[in-house]
Amino acid sequence: MSAAVVQSLLQSQGYKVSVYTTSSDGKDFYETITSSEANLLSDTFKFVYDDSHNMHLGQSVLQVARYAFSKHLLQDMVRIRDECTEASVIINDIHPVPILLQSRARRSSQTALVNVVSEHSLGAVEQIFSGFLPGALGRWGRSNIRRLFTDCTHTIINTLEPSSFFYTQNNITFLPPIVHPVNRSISQVRQDLGITSDRPLFVAYMNPLFRRYELLQHLVDLANHHNAFLYLVSESLAPFGKSIGLDHVQVVPYDFTFGEKIYAADLLITAAGLAAPIQAYAYGIPLVVLVSSHPEHQRNAATIAKCNLGVPIMDAVDLPTAASKILGRKPQAHPEIVELTRLEWLSIVDQAKRQPQFAQ
Repeated sequence: MSAAVVQSLLQSQGYKVSVYTTSSDGKDFYETITSSEANLLSDTFKFVYDDSHNMHLGQSVLQVARYAFSKHLLQDMVRIRDECTEASVIINDIHPVPILLQSRARRSSQTALVNVVSEHSLGAVEQIFSGFLPGALGRWGRSNIRRLFTDCTHTIINTLEPSSFFYTQNNITFLPPIVHPVNRSISQVRQDLGITSDRPLFVAYMNPLFRRYELLQHLVDLANHHNAFLYLVSESLAPFGKSIGLDHVQVVPYDFTFGEKIYAADLLITAAGLAAPIQAYAYGIPLVVLVSSHPEHQRNAATIAKCNLGVPIMDAVDLPTAASKILGRKPQAHPEIVELTRLEWLSIVDQAKRQPQFAQ
């Protein structure tokens, strides 16, 4: 879930929105791209990755356990309880504090809780329980974790599988990831980038956990091979951008209008997350996803391959082969899902505000 996109959507409808994050870097990033203030919770609750966004599963489990048995959890609970007393709706992106608070308040709470998860983040958490907790404890955790996330006013499950889009059962709705609508034409976007009409545009987004310079070099080599303009958004790789010294390569740390670049692109290269792949699907853009050992991303990549949404690769050295498979093949566009998703979000939040009670 993009908090910035949700905040913008809700504020356009007159909601007052406060945002909380668990990372000082995330707070700085959020405030940079939105010019809005973000509140910082304890950064003890986090997962551990290497420089290629591979998750250290064992270290992540230990880190979460440290948070669960520390004073930081209680401090966060007290803070959210006190600061959100007047809130109509809490929208929660897989943090334990709102779930624990609402579990204690149960049916007496007048604040609705809408949990937002991806279908594969649930699977990744279940894998942690079954892989690291012994015997009956692991089985109990695996069987109950889904209930913890769905025992609330409403649960939005983000999915990349088109056959599941907009399916609702009881208090659970499967939605494509929410993204900003595109408000400019392809020619306007290309003109702003200084690209001629006959030059391919390759766009790439790599989150800050992708920090290896070799990845940038592979992307540049691909652009050179196809005489393409490369537009890369990467907070970690942006400092290397100037050293490339090529007019047809632009590397920026942030871009809140990146969806417009995807809309105008001839190829999108990104990690196997949610927002960028769904925009490629919506706008009919050839997609290559770089897959790390992140459990959720591996499952996303499997869905992308199964549904023929793009080409997953495990290493950037395979970019030329993947691009050759997909370039020149124009996928069908589905632009309507962007607005339909936003309307469904507004409907869910409005219904939760009016009827905050937990689902039976």
